[in-house]
Amino acid sequence: MRWLVLAAVTLCVLVAGSTSLRANMIRDAEIEAGLETLVQPLALAAGYAPGEITVRVVINPKYNAFVAGKRTIYVHSGLILQADDVLEFLGVMAHEIGHIKAGHVPRLDEAQQQASGAAALATIAAMAIAAGGSGDAA
Repeated sequence: MRWLVLAAVTLCVLVAGSTSLRANMIRDAEIEAGLETLVQPLALAAGYAPGEITVRVVINPKYNAFVAGKRTIYVHSGLILQADDVLEFLGVMAHEIGHIKAGHVPRLDEAQQQASGAAALATIAAMAIAAGGSGDAA
């Protein structure tokens, strides 16, 4: 029974962690298509086919963008709101496409996977210790 509770708690922790990222995203097909249309000439110049690079918006007031996944650029909403004009925005997008083209992304993905795996193992270990200990372990 203790292992069933532990498994249920672990599942809840992992699901909560994965949904928190989605909760901080603006997922709108028209916005994403519009941003991808803006980025497409840069992607083509870098040798990518139309639609090969996707753009997602993260709700964050900071002026920033980053690449994650194989070819996905995550743009902070703050960048969209604070950029002086579309050319400034495209300059940041060109920089991010440069990261993709230079192959920085797979190494970042590997690091994220390793970090996520270590965090999950640490969470599971902590719950196992708490579940196996006495009532005052927490």
